[in-house]
Amino acid sequence: SPLDIQRVFVIAGDSKPCEGVSLDAEGLAEYAEVRLLSAYDVLERDHLDMVLDEQKLGMSGLVYEDQVVEAGCLQGSEGVVFCEIGCLAGQSMIKVKLVDCKESVQQWSAMGLDAKVGDVLDRVLGVSASVKPPRRQEGHQCGNAIEYNGYAYRTVRIGDQCWFAENLRTEEYNNGDMIPSPEWSVWQNTTSGAVAVYLERASSLETYGRLYNHHAVDDSRGLCPSRWHVPTDGEWTMMKDYLGGFFEAGGKMKTTYGWSQDSNGTNSSGFSGLPGGHRDVRGYFTNAGSNAYWWSSSPLGENAWYWFLRNDGMFKRNHYNRRNGFSVRCVRDAE
Repeated sequence: SPLDIQRVFVIAGDSKPCEGVSLDAEGLAEYAEVRLLSAYDVLERDHLDMVLDEQKLGMSGLVYEDQVVEAGCLQGSEGVVFCEIGCLAGQSMIKVKLVDCKESVQQWSAMGLDAKVGDVLDRVLGVSASVKPPRRQEGHQCGNAIEYNGYAYRTVRIGDQCWFAENLRTEEYNNGDMIPSPEWSVWQNTTSGAVAVYLERASSLETYGRLYNHHAVDDSRGLCPSRWHVPTDGEWTMMKDYLGGFFEAGGKMKTTYGWSQDSNGTNSSGFSGLPGGHRDVRGYFTNAGSNAYWWSSSPLGENAWYWFLRNDGMFKRNHYNRRNGFSVRCVRDAE
């Protein structure tokens, strides 16, 4: 019975959106993984390549539904969640189908992608909830993605801490209030929370996340999801020490791509640090491609402590005016 399905494998299928829609089934599947974590044990997709190779199924990239079921069931899952994107009468359609590995099929679909993908997918999974009572997982397992304010974030364990493995992107505080995004002339004088995207480019948002002044970090409404917070200066120090100190940590934190000098980055920590640059107190954007800057939550008079990762791999701390716009990472509350 579908009611007995607790372990699922999520995979992308056909991806044929309407013209001009920048959406694919792979991205839909990744989002579905996050949304399904509260209802099922979602198996790691990293194992799929191994299964495909061992079983000689000859698949790569997008796959057909019967092959999806075969591969997913070989993973040891009880069901396979199959994600498709198509185009019907000028409207993009997403379809999320749960296939029972033994016998039966449950199918849900929603039409139209004028709203955010997350809104449409939530409606799809809302239908499924009325068919199948969800099995809740208690807490968040570090290493699994977490969804927050419309974005999915990878997480990574570093020592005894659980970190976001990418920069924060939210435009809202934790309570849903919007964070202002002022022009440069307002940015340089504001004493309240503010957010920006480097050079106001969509590509910068996708790669680097958003930049926040420290007034937003220090706001009681919170930037991070519940049970997470902007790390203190002491928590940044703890990670630095675990990774070997000022001279050793940086190379383990840097991605192997995206830096103007890439040779010393291994990302062995999984932190995935990219050189997102910053917005200075005058409102100007600078240093993307060469330096990364992250706020701590720790104030120092009129300034606040921050940590920066340089092109040469040095990872250091300093303090700066709170009107600067730096990246933000979240770390999970102590258990």
